[in-house]
Amino acid sequence: DGIRLLATQGGITDEILVFPSTVKKVGSGEDPYSLAFAIPNNTPGVKFICREAFDYGKSVWDHPLSSRFEEGDAIVSFENVFVPWERVFVCGNSSICNRTFRETNAVVHMSHQVVAKNIVKTEFILGVVLCIMDAIGIEQFQHVKDKGTEIMLVLETMRSHLYRAEHNAKLDKWGTMTPDFEALDAARNWYPRIYPRLAEIVRILGASGLMAIPTEADFNNEEIGSIVRRAMQGANIDGYERVQLFRLAWDMTMSAFGSRQTHYEYYFFGDPIRMGMTYFDNYEKDYYKNLIYEFLGTPKLANVSVNTN
Repeated sequence: DGIRLLATQGGITDEILVFPSTVKKVGSGEDPYSLAFAIPNNTPGVKFICREAFDYGKSVWDHPLSSRFEEGDAIVSFENVFVPWERVFVCGNSSICNRTFRETNAVVHMSHQVVAKNIVKTEFILGVVLCIMDAIGIEQFQHVKDKGTEIMLVLETMRSHLYRAEHNAKLDKWGTMTPDFEALDAARNWYPRIYPRLAEIVRILGASGLMAIPTEADFNNEEIGSIVRRAMQGANIDGYERVQLFRLAWDMTMSAFGSRQTHYEYYFFGDPIRMGMTYFDNYEKDYYKNLIYEFLGTPKLANVSVNTN
């Protein structure tokens, strides 16, 4: 019996994996709850409690993202569910649960996929922002270029993390080619902190244009269609195309779908503060402290080295 968060797309899966947190570590007192297993989603007693959908059945023109890419989140309820032993990976051992993702390198490969996803997502955001600049003729302004530069820097930084991770990859003890986790760990800690800023830049540059977004039906209306098309035109684009672009920016950052994206990215791997604490605790700090002690002529740490590739 129990409840588990968060099963994105859980209701349409064939099977679900129930595994411990990648971030939160537990003590031996949590042994009775230290479980990892896989079961079909139609197992008796398993229920998916889904949130309200953000796809409202509108056209792709009106809701270009949510009409096509909505992914439902769900709470999974277990009521007297029987899990066969052959489906159990861990049972009653918090120590194994704490070590599973790291020692199997699962967290490394998960992070690699996520960083690749984040790069593509940032490319898309940059493209939208550049199109907004062109559409309303604002790219000559200093603060506008600066905000575009912010997104470009995020994109190139994420690409650098991925490059380092892949080019420092090596075989693990099972013979699986595994990316360098240090670069991926930095990327997965940083992106949740910076993504809300990317969404904010879209909102700042879109300004009131993200509120004045008539629907496709308005443009096709005999009475107001021509008025809307003329009133909504941009510096370098007609009204129909400008609103189509701005509805994309709105759906990406301000609609229920877009707001969920920002919230989801922020908590993608868990609480960023807890993740940051773990990152700090695991970081090789002695090497850098020793640099200062040696500079001051008071070395206190000996024979400390670190991989700085």
